[in-house]
Amino acid sequence: MDIDIQLKKMTSWMLSRRICGKNWHDDVGTVREKIANAIQDMPEHPAIKDILSASNINYYNCKAVLEVLLETEKDSKNVFGMYTSTRISDWRQVISLYEKDNCYLPEASNYLCQAVIYEIPSLKKHVVKQEKYIKELDKLEESTHRRIAELHSLRKVDCSRLGIDGTEPKKEIFEIVNSLPELYDQWINRAKPKLASFMSKYISAASIHRSTDSCLPTLSFLMSRGNVTAYEYIFGDAPLKIEEPMLLSLESEDTANDQDQEICLDLDLDDLNLDAVKAVEDDTLEDIDWGDLVVEESDTAEIDWGVSSGEADDLSAQIVLEDSGTAGGVATGNEAFSVLDNKRLRNLVLDELNELAVFCKTRCVELSSASQENSFILNDNFGDGEIDDWRSAHSDIYELIESLTGPGQLHLLHQVKTSSTFVNRLVKELQHKLNMVGRLEAKIEGIKEKRILLTKEAQQLQNSCTRVMEKTKILQEQIERDISARYSNRRCNILGGVQSLT
Repeated sequence: MDIDIQLKKMTSWMLSRRICGKNWHDDVGTVREKIANAIQDMPEHPAIKDILSASNINYYNCKAVLEVLLETEKDSKNVFGMYTSTRISDWRQVISLYEKDNCYLPEASNYLCQAVIYEIPSLKKHVVKQEKYIKELDKLEESTHRRIAELHSLRKVDCSRLGIDGTEPKKEIFEIVNSLPELYDQWINRAKPKLASFMSKYISAASIHRSTDSCLPTLSFLMSRGNVTAYEYIFGDAPLKIEEPMLLSLESEDTANDQDQEICLDLDLDDLNLDAVKAVEDDTLEDIDWGDLVVEESDTAEIDWGVSSGEADDLSAQIVLEDSGTAGGVATGNEAFSVLDNKRLRNLVLDELNELAVFCKTRCVELSSASQENSFILNDNFGDGEIDDWRSAHSDIYELIESLTGPGQLHLLHQVKTSSTFVNRLVKELQHKLNMVGRLEAKIEGIKEKRILLTKEAQQLQNSCTRVMEKTKILQEQIERDISARYSNRRCNILGGVQSLT
């Protein structure tokens, strides 16, 4: 019949069967002191190091140490065959104290119980926790890689919208600005066939209520003359020289200076009322008290200008008075920009396009109503497909507006050309994405290093757990054999032991 013992009740089972005494704790305390002294003087032997590496040294470990010492120090025997080694005598004394009242059995049972219930589960828990951390790091690295790919994709989209590679964003942006006039010409060539007939119809309809000259003037000029300078639109003649403002620079500029420069460029000098300014100056001069200033005619008569009357006539003939910025034929400031680059004229073009689109929409509504009522509200003679033509024209006009104002390349390049602040912000956004990619790549390197460290720790914990499991299994077998020997070699089973952990 087998002997079955519950792991947690082993000590009480031994006490009830008088295998050990009630004061076994005191005896074990004395033995632990002897073991601590004996360990101080031990040879450098791998087998002994492995035996003493256990967290709790028990009776069976001491017997294993003694066996190794008997083998390594067998030359220390005297003529009577007795060992003279102090180490051997110390460990024999330890074993003798252990065997007194069998105090080693309850101590070994306590070590077994502690390993099975606390130590091994704790090691396994730490291993699982380390593996969980490693999995979380794997997920974090994967999400970081996805974020890097997303940033690269977003930057690629931004660069494709601008038409650049993104290697040197600012330099490339400055280079592609030169293609803006060609893009404007393409837009005008695309707009002409779509707008020509409907503009003429709108002008004819509007001429009843207002003069033809005031109907779509900017858009008509753009369609007929092309995207010329604002100077030519204002004065009717092409400038002899164009001096566009130098808004763009490869060097980074201060944001405040950029804003001040843009504000100055947005000022429209044509709206300045020079007569009002002259009147203010006259009023100011009248209010000045000049005192008793007397000008004698003799003073001016005595001035020698160094020019004879004949020379003065020749000189006056050479003097040509020029009006400011017009008669000189030099386009500067906002006047040097093209019609579609000049903010004020560009807005006029957009307003007139929207005006024409509303007209097309209105005609669609009127023709639909007339078709439903089988009567003509207007005197115009329209065909059956004319409603579709007006609807198509309305769609085409809004497509043209969207190409000028939407997030496409044409609008972006317009902002680039007319705003250095926008260029700097655009370059900073592209660079910011690269900086974020750099930080995320550094984060990935940190994750890899941390994962390597956690993997090493998890491996060490796993090795420790395996080693403790093996030693605990050996300890349980030793205890079972010891108890079995006391009961005529009946098989002893410790229930809830190390086998429950596998």
